[in-house]
Amino acid sequence: MKTFEAQILTPSGPAFKGMTDGIHLPGTEGRFQVLHSHASLMTGLDVGIVSVSDGNGKTDDFAISGGFAEVHDNFVTVLAEAAERKDKIDLDRAVDAKKRAEDRLKAENFDKVRAEAALRRAVNRIKLVKS
Repeated sequence: MKTFEAQILTPSGPAFKGMTDGIHLPGTEGRFQVLHSHASLMTGLDVGIVSVSDGNGKTDDFAISGGFAEVHDNFVTVLAEAAERKDKIDLDRAVDAKKRAEDRLKAENFDKVRAEAALRRAVNRIKLVKS
């Protein structure tokens, strides 16, 4: 398969830069794949998993917390609020974050929207580690 360049950028720096033969992204309207010669687009991304294939059977998976993706001239840029490579996720920390978010959702005086977002991020990280 033909390869193209991709990068995942976060406010704290690049999480990935390299060549790929395909990248799966969690779009706000559903999961989709970008391959070589994909039409140009810009789209929102949801909390989910980004999978980057290197063309040799190796895939790098990242838990992201939403953002945007731009595809143009065989170059994909993912701008993510946060991106963690699967092998860098601390499962215990993710489980603790899930518990904290669940506790906050039960509280009367806590921002439910923020707690639900934190819960989605924690569940996403746990799902990726256990996959």
